[in-house]
Amino acid sequence: MMNNKVSFTNSNNPTISLSAVIYFPPKFDETRQYQAIVVSHPGGGR
Repeated sequence: MMNNKVSFTNSNNPTISLSAVIYFPPKFDETRQYQAIVVSHPGGGR
């Protein structure tokens, strides 16, 4: 299964970096649209 690791800075707090792994379906085609499943763990907050 193809995947990409990505990270970016939180737009509300530039001292926080967020990371993710994006998994692509077999025969992924960039010209098509796909449904997504997002799984995250608690990130804390106020």
